[in-house]
Amino acid sequence: MRHVLIRQQLYDMIWERAVSKGRGNSAFSTWRKLCVKHAIRLPGATYWTRLNAEYPVKHKPLSVAKRL
Repeated sequence: MRHVLIRQQLYDMIWERAVSKGRGNSAFSTWRKLCVKHAIRLPGATYWTRLNAEYPVKHKPLSVAKRL
């Protein structure tokens, strides 16, 4: 079955939980490719560590969609 997501839903999913803790590297690679294709910024390398340590962190805003 095929799932359809809008950009905002994909952005929310990426920033809600760590994708790299998913089903392995292939899952992360797939999510990353989708984000790059749809111009969605990914959390930085230290985002989840800082969040878990209760340091202040900021979301990168969702940019305007590019026309394909």
